[in-house]
Amino acid sequence: MNTTTDLLAQLRAGKLPADGIVHSADLKGANLPGAKLAGVRLIMCNLAGADLTGADLTGATLSDCDLAGIKLGGARLTGAIISDCRAAKSDLKGGDLANVQAGYVDFTGADFSGAIMADAVLPGAKLAGGILRDLKGLGVTFEGADLSGADFTGAELSQGIFLNCN
Repeated sequence: MNTTTDLLAQLRAGKLPADGIVHSADLKGANLPGAKLAGVRLIMCNLAGADLTGADLTGATLSDCDLAGIKLGGARLTGAIISDCRAAKSDLKGGDLANVQAGYVDFTGADFSGAIMADAVLPGAKLAGGILRDLKGLGVTFEGADLSGADFTGAELSQGIFLNCN
């Protein structure tokens, strides 16, 4: 087995590397639904098109990763830190993103329908053309975010903060 195959087997079994860090891994298109990855630190990884539907990424850190087209529907990302990632056209429908810190992430065209984003902070995020229907965003903060063409139909955004957004 090669290292990518070994890593995938570990992640599917819910076993993180000893230090919890996965660096520069090519996991493009990986099939990891329901994976238990709480606290993992993914740095400069390629997860484009990967399936992490229903995965537990509570408290995870994702930094400088390619997440384009990733499937995170129903996933738990509570308290995760996501920074400088490319997540265009990603599927986060029904996910729990409460208290997420997502700075300078490109979520262009991403689908957050029905997701929970209570107290999430998204400075500099690109959500142009995003689908945020029925989003539960109590206290969410968008600062310097690109919200052009985003669909917030039915979204609950009470106590939300929108600073310098377009």
